[in-house]
Amino acid sequence: MPSELITRNRTLDQLKGFAILGMVFFSILLRITKELPDFLTHNVAGAVHMGDFVLSIFVFASGISTAFFMSKRIKNSTLVLDIIERFAMLAGISIMLSLFSSGAFFGMDEVMLIALMFILSSLFFYFSSYLNVIVSVLLTFVYYILVSKFGVAIFDSAYIGGYNGALFYLPLSLAGLVIGKGLVKNDKSSFKEVFVSSLAIFLITLLIFSIDKMRVSPSFIQLSAVFGVLCYAAFDRVKRVSKLSSILEYLGRNSLRYWILMFTLFLIPVSLYEIQMFSIKIFDWSTAILVSFLLLVLFVLISFAIDKLGLILKTHKNLTSKQP
Repeated sequence: MPSELITRNRTLDQLKGFAILGMVFFSILLRITKELPDFLTHNVAGAVHMGDFVLSIFVFASGISTAFFMSKRIKNSTLVLDIIERFAMLAGISIMLSLFSSGAFFGMDEVMLIALMFILSSLFFYFSSYLNVIVSVLLTFVYYILVSKFGVAIFDSAYIGGYNGALFYLPLSLAGLVIGKGLVKNDKSSFKEVFVSSLAIFLITLLIFSIDKMRVSPSFIQLSAVFGVLCYAAFDRVKRVSKLSSILEYLGRNSLRYWILMFTLFLIPVSLYEIQMFSIKIFDWSTAILVSFLLLVLFVLISFAIDKLGLILKTHKNLTSKQP
């Protein structure tokens, strides 16, 4: 399909919006209470919880986005520079937030993971879609060798598995890339291919590895791909436009800003306050849910205000430039 005919995918925006909303919600929730029931916890090594999958769904959706990014620029002479610019922007933001997001300067966090998956998926864009299965199998063997030699503790020394674990997210990003390449061509047969292959590899790896996000087990990655396909299909099936779907689309288009707003307006001030004073984990879990929800709404409203201010300034600039 010619690049000029490739338009925004509303379902993809909704999926990314849903994922970033979940990431922000669980991040806030974990920070303001010590009394979470098991089903609301996440990022616990050796266990699996509902909240563990919001990041993986975002990685999956980012793989789809990479396919659209590459398809729109495939014939541009500036493609390589565009890739480098996007990677540098994501990596730069990650490094600036890293002390608060990962607990270590230049540490692995969600944004750096997205940056690394973007650059790797861009390289795989030119290859056959079947390469995703080959990469999944090869990385499963690599994971087995590493765990056999060093144990799962190799992933325990850093947030979300650290740089040691980042590569093992690649099959998830490539699963999204395969689907994205199909969507660009208006071909949805890739959904079945990714779903069946991911489910099959998941069932096989589950016999060897437990489902574990913090140790990036192959079973967790493949199950995440299955969930990613199901979530996209669910959003794609609901065609009715509602206020909620519009907000999710908006968040999907502005997911990075929303993530940064959470840090600048909440996590960074809270972290600095806790260094000087004491922990703010003072809410019971039900109150914490309410507070987290209110903060989600507040960040959306602030993002709307930023857009409004930008529009006002742009209009003022245009009017000023037309004056003699």
